[in-house]
Amino acid sequence: MRRTKINAKGQVTIPAELRERFGIEKGTRVNWKEERGRLVLTPMTEQFIHACMGILKPAPGEPSAFDELFAERERERKREDLKYELLAGVKSEKAEISVAEICQKGPVAALRGRARRK
Repeated sequence: MRRTKINAKGQVTIPAELRERFGIEKGTRVNWKEERGRLVLTPMTEQFIHACMGILKPAPGEPSAFDELFAERERERKREDLKYELLAGVKSEKAEISVAEICQKGPVAALRGRARRK
């Protein structure tokens, strides 16, 4: 365990041995986080970045995190489209359109089909 002091500006000096071991050079960015009442410093070195590469890579057959985000955004967009169509057209009626119907036809087409049924 190494000891250092915090100076008047709130700065901490990392011992030279640790800087060399972890590849911390002048200008290296670091992240601080609290973990169970302790401060943890993580240097953003090339070594650390290479270790993190591919961490979000999906397993074979699974969608990527980006694909999931895009799919969720598309679902949100369809819900918003439906909401605005309902507000613009059928204010007082209760919307009873299935999610499957909206996903299959799209919100506007689902509303048109609903209006014809009555």
